[in-house]
Amino acid sequence: MSDVFTKVREDDVTKLFRSMPFRGSLRQAAAFTKQTGYESGFRVVRDLYCDTYYVSEVVEGITDGFNFEEKVFDGNFDNFEFEGQNVPFDRCYQFLRLHFHPEITKYPVPSYDDLLTCEADIENWKTQERIAVCPIITISHILNDDTIISLLYQKKCRRRIGQLQALKELDSDLNKIVITNPSEAVDYLEESGLFHADTITLEKRRGYRPNDEDYHKLKRFARTPRRQAATSDSIHQPLYMELYSDG
Repeated sequence: MSDVFTKVREDDVTKLFRSMPFRGSLRQAAAFTKQTGYESGFRVVRDLYCDTYYVSEVVEGITDGFNFEEKVFDGNFDNFEFEGQNVPFDRCYQFLRLHFHPEITKYPVPSYDDLLTCEADIENWKTQERIAVCPIITISHILNDDTIISLLYQKKCRRRIGQLQALKELDSDLNKIVITNPSEAVDYLEESGLFHADTITLEKRRGYRPNDEDYHKLKRFARTPRRQAATSDSIHQPLYMELYSDG
């Protein structure tokens, strides 16, 4: 088996959003949240050494403040069901995690825990597997007409989010404003310098397939994992140096 990670191409992200397994889990999660008012979500993992994706079954929350990270996060994906897919977990990584918020606000806005999600994944992989990944975090709303609005964001590979104060300030800013259009949350995330961000609109009449404009947006989130190499030891945790960049 090759030691080189398979490059994530721009079209790989759009192909995932077009796929039947992804849209099936999206539709199921949306229906559950709309019916119950509880959060729901699922994950997508990808093989490091080929372009194969695996979409988990939907995890259903039990409150409108579902702590997705504590409830279902596990480095080995043990709390997710990938029934019948024979997932090679020892060579997969978290490519995308999506969850629905109840429509408390008109448009999706990340909570503080949501903002920490991408950092937690990256740090877990760096310390346990020594691989830097940039999962796509997606927060979605299902509207009355069954349209789905999704906010996507992704940690910028070259910036550390370990500065929790920066996240707290960003979270405080998001809580102070009333989001009147989807682009406002995107602007706050982008201007923080910590994230790539964008929104897409998925319509039921299109089978929840992205439109041409959204395909262009999704291409921004193509990030290939990078192997890390230890450079020095620390009493508390190792320090790592990037072997190569994804450009």
